Amino acid sequence: MDILLPSYPPAALVSPTLVKAGREAKGPMQSASQRIQRHGSRWAFDVDLEDMLADDVGGWGDVEHETAVLGWIIPQPWLDIGEPGSPVVDGADQMGALVNLRGFAAGYQLKKNQWVSFNDQGRRYTHRVTADVVADATGRLALAIRPMLRELFADGVELEVKEPKITGFVTHSGLAMAPRSSTLKGFSFTIKEV
Repeated sequence: MDILLPSYPPAALVSPTLVKAGREAKGPMQSASQRIQRHGSRWAFDVDLEDMLADDVGGWGDVEHETAVLGWIIPQPWLDIGEPGSPVVDGADQMGALVNLRGFAAGYQLKKNQWVSFNDQGRRYTHRVTADVVADATGRLALAIRPMLRELFADGVELEVKEPKITGFVTHSGLAMAPRSSTLKGFSFTIKEV
C-alpha cells in the first residue's frame, strides 16, 4: 500500500460489492443455469463521506494519484472489536474459504459479516467473515471467509482485525464546494482491490 487515506470525516454510506471472478453457465434450451466459482473474486467499496470543512481536505487530495495503490480503513462502528490478540495464518499454502489462524486471545469471537484483512508484506486482501467463530484456549480457530483465498500465504501472515483495510485503485467524483461556504459536500469515491 502506497498511501493510507484519512478516516475523517467518517463515511456516511458504505456500499461493498463483491467483484466476482466466476461466471454463470446457462444450460442449453432454457435448462437450469449454474454459477461457477473461481479464484480471484475481490471487493470494491463505494463510499460517500459526510460533509467536511475545507481545512479537513488535507490527505483526501491523495485520491487523485493515477497509479498509487491507496488504502482505506473499513469502518465497523456497530461492532465492539475488543482485543483480538495478534492473529496470524497458521500453516502455509492454505486454499479455499476456510483459513486456520493462531495468535488470538483465548475466547476471542469473530462475528458473521465482520471485515478482516490479510497483510502480506504491505499488500492487503480483504475478506468478510461468513460464520461466528470463537478462538480456543490456545488462540487458534478456523475462519470461514468470503471470497475464497486468491493467494497462497506463508505461515505467519498477519490478519488485521482491529482496523481491517482495503487497498486498491481509487476513482472519485471530485470535491464540490459551494462558493460562499467553507464546507465541501458530496465527496464520494470507489476503491477496488487490485
